[in-house]
Amino acid sequence: MPLLFQFVLTRCPRGLALGFWLVLATAGWGAPKKSSLTLTRIKPAAALQAAAQAAKMNLTGLAAPVAREGLRPGDQITALLMLTEGKKSKQWAIELTADELTEAERNRPLQSTTLFTTSGHEFKYGGGRAALNIRIIGPLDTAEERRKKAEVPAVQERRITVSADYLALGLDRVAEMHARFKALIDREPKLQPAPYGISSTRFPPERLAAEKAKAKTGLIDYTEAEERANGGAVLALHEFFTTAQRTPGLQDVLMSVLDVPWWTLVRSGGKIDINFDNLPIVMSIPSAHWGLPESEKIGVVTYGLELNGKPTLLVVLAVTAPRPPLMVGAGIVGFAASAPDGKGPVLTMDIVSSRVAAAPAE
Repeated sequence: MPLLFQFVLTRCPRGLALGFWLVLATAGWGAPKKSSLTLTRIKPAAALQAAAQAAKMNLTGLAAPVAREGLRPGDQITALLMLTEGKKSKQWAIELTADELTEAERNRPLQSTTLFTTSGHEFKYGGGRAALNIRIIGPLDTAEERRKKAEVPAVQERRITVSADYLALGLDRVAEMHARFKALIDREPKLQPAPYGISSTRFPPERLAAEKAKAKTGLIDYTEAEERANGGAVLALHEFFTTAQRTPGLQDVLMSVLDVPWWTLVRSGGKIDINFDNLPIVMSIPSAHWGLPESEKIGVVTYGLELNGKPTLLVVLAVTAPRPPLMVGAGIVGFAASAPDGKGPVLTMDIVSSRVAAAPAE
């Protein structure tokens, strides 16, 4: 049974800075009837390779993630992004490098979120902050294989701050949860996940009592760790895509794959209900396929997105544990996104290189 995460956005959609009023319920529009989305590695076009070489941006080689907490200045990932529509496609190269926080950034109030569940649990997330330097090349048409050196586009740059704690939550534990559920249902097909809710406000005592009194026969209960992971995964996903839409030139790219006319959102008065529907699809990818050590397990998580009640986006993500340097991208190593019916543009992303920061001098 899918899980529906609901956000309420009360500002212009093109800003897409989500506030976290979060509700989760066991309902949703479910898996699309038809989708051609696949998780594949992206081959950089010759024009993009030339531009990356000129900018001294590395497009090959993933460093083995390290077992330490938090980002360190110098942790880095580089991603290829490709927008495909029909036979035409464009590519971008995006480099994100963790940086030292300034004194002003360290002194800003820290972001945090507390979530409550109908099972009576209370989870608090957040608190840490990190700075990222972003460099981006593109868009480059993949058909322009003979682009002249003089036409190589300038590298755009930007520096932002992000919630390092949210990125560290990752999405890999959601993939593990779905795998556990599938194993149980394979043995006993009549089983199904137990319904539960999660919200940023406390549930009334009578609601908690009613949930506790419900019969659990034939239902699979979520563990406390799985409930926390479900809430944390959406916070991580939000932080990942917020970082993307704050990257120069990418906001309109992200919007182009949403199957909804913007004028209908404007007519809503700027209030947008955003629902993330966690679809229980179980799949794994060999680590070697992404150039990672065998110890780094890669799972798949799938979300459907609704805007104001309308299914607008399907996104399939390849995820691993968010250890540095992959923590920069919340442990997401690739994704594919399109309208739920598979029509229109397809946006794909592939982490192609990473670098571990050098240990600080003693």
